[in-house]
Amino acid sequence: MTSNLPVIDALIHAGFIDLARSEIIGEQCRDIDVPVFRDQVSGVVYLDPCFLGQSAEYYECKEVRLARHPRNDMDWADAKRRAIYLAPYIAGKRWLDFGCGPGYQLRESATLAFAGLGIEINKSNREALEQDGFNVSASLNGISQFSPEVVSLFHVFEHLSDPISILKEISDGCAPGAVLLLEVPHANDALLLNGNEEFSKFTLWSEHLILHTTQSLRFCVEASGWQVSEVVGVQRYPVWNHMNWINTGKPSGLKASVMDSTADQLHQAYESYLAARGMTDTLLLVAINGPKDI
Repeated sequence: MTSNLPVIDALIHAGFIDLARSEIIGEQCRDIDVPVFRDQVSGVVYLDPCFLGQSAEYYECKEVRLARHPRNDMDWADAKRRAIYLAPYIAGKRWLDFGCGPGYQLRESATLAFAGLGIEINKSNREALEQDGFNVSASLNGISQFSPEVVSLFHVFEHLSDPISILKEISDGCAPGAVLLLEVPHANDALLLNGNEEFSKFTLWSEHLILHTTQSLRFCVEASGWQVSEVVGVQRYPVWNHMNWINTGKPSGLKASVMDSTADQLHQAYESYLAARGMTDTLLLVAINGPKDI
């Protein structure tokens, strides 16, 4: 079996993907008619290997809703949550946020860093950030001059057709011992595993080429030369969102409960429950820039 996408070819070669042992979990994505498979041994979820993926032009010219502040409750919660674990890494350091999108994390956390740089292919997002005084580039050209000490990719890795090569390029331009923080949606998301049809139709998307497991994510990052130090489960969406999906077939985000201290405790307990079973909706990987061959 061969693919049109380097990331799928790499996972085939490494044994994470085999069409002969895969099942269709979605007849089509939510936006286009492309089937989605799950490898029954590795658990990796992937789009039809014949799919070419979305083009660079698609991402560059894609219409986005511009906003200087998070557009919804989850954008706000994500920025606040990530700011907490970013803080000790980026304080006083050169920080690169790859695929920064509208720049919510740059706006939230950039003042902690010695210097911040966003990489964003979408022209509208990039221009809006530049107008607000942020340092943003469309590509990794010149990254070695910036020499990042910390690199983050928040829900970007799964969009990349050749993420291993991109992480290698980032690694080559980083300072020795640079830290990589990488967050991706999880193939073993509890809602996806339980076969909730409405959720599958909602979440399976042509832009998400791969939904990784802990093992496949570690493989891709280590294949690019980074040394993985940990991969942990993170639950972005709370238990009441899951209950709403099961009861009504629709999402609720954070709005189904007042976010007081008791709701926060419940969310943390549910996250711990899912993490212990490897069923969170998100994976967070931390890696160190490895030594280069001389």
